[in-house]
Formats: sequence, structure tokens, C-alpha cells
Amino acid sequence: MKAKNLGLVVKIVRSADQLVKELQTSRWREWPMGYDVPSPPQIFGRIVLDAGIEGILYDSVLTNAPCSATYPQNLQNSSSYIELDDPCPPEVIQRRIDSTTFKSFI
Repeated sequence: MKAKNLGLVVKIVRSADQLVKELQTSRWREWPMGYDVPSPPQIFGRIVLDAGIEGILYDSVLTNAPCSATYPQNLQNSSSYIELDDPCPPEVIQRRIDSTTFKSFI
């Protein structure tokens, strides 16, 4: 009711296409800045974390370049891992994150 009283349109996501559109909108800052609430991508990220998913791939809203979000704590009881395949600079300490190394990434 508060949103309606303020004249705000509250959308209910009813399809996967609509979810992607909401997560990739360039106007994602409006609600957090105006009303001190999490943005849809933040809410989605928390749902992914709580579901135990190890990571997600998505397109950047700014550049459309591929991005990844990793949830290291969700690798604790998993056989999944992420490993750098290309040569690394000498200062790189860890090339792989898995159930035995995840704590060093938190």
C-alpha cells in the first residue's frame, strides 16, 4: 500500500524474460537511492547465494561484456571449482577456488 500511496508502480515478475529485463535495466539505482531498499539485482544475488549456487554468469549492464559473480562459501560442500586456465602474473597466489581453498576468498 505504501508504494501505491506514493504513486509508484510495483511490478510482479511473471516470466523469465521479464526477470532478465528487470535484472538488466540501466535504471537499477532508482529504488535503492530513493527508498533505501535493495535493487532487483541485489535481491536476485541474495536468492542465488541462499540457494547454494556457486556462481552465475551475466552480461554487464554498462558494457554488455560477460561478467561472473562467485559465491565462495557455496563451494564448501561442492565438487565444483573455478580455475584460471591462462598464464597468471607472478603475484597471483591462488589459481583455483574449490572446497579446500574457498575460505581464502571470503
